[in-house]
Amino acid sequence: MIEETATVVKVEKGQVWVSSEASGGCTGCIKQSSCTSSMLGKFFKPRHVAVDSSFPLAVGDQVVVAIDESLFLHASLLLYIVPLLAMFIGAGMTESLLDNDTPYSELYIALVGLFSLFFSLGLLHLMQKNSGSDYCVKAVVVKKL
Repeated sequence: MIEETATVVKVEKGQVWVSSEASGGCTGCIKQSSCTSSMLGKFFKPRHVAVDSSFPLAVGDQVVVAIDESLFLHASLLLYIVPLLAMFIGAGMTESLLDNDTPYSELYIALVGLFSLFFSLGLLHLMQKNSGSDYCVKAVVVKKL
């Protein structure tokens, strides 16, 4: 399980909304003033995420939120590998169907490759939305601090 400490910002029936502070090496790094990661972190506000919880919690409580690693890995593979394969297959098929002397053949290959990429992302979204199996990575409160 991948775990992160978060603060409860809203409580609902069966769910809580949590917010997590940015963590990592940025807080102790000497080069904070010139680092782009540090600067980007200042511009983006923390997001609130709905998390399933079976614990009695109140606003302001510190909790440990966890995500199942295998689900996270599976979702990552689907979102990265499938669209790239679709893009390469679409571009390769287009290249094999076009003649060598076709004007703007590289443009057609690039456009079909991009179309294949975005089409596969849309198809994955529809499959996840309409299927009975849940590929969505859901976080769960595992411990109250």
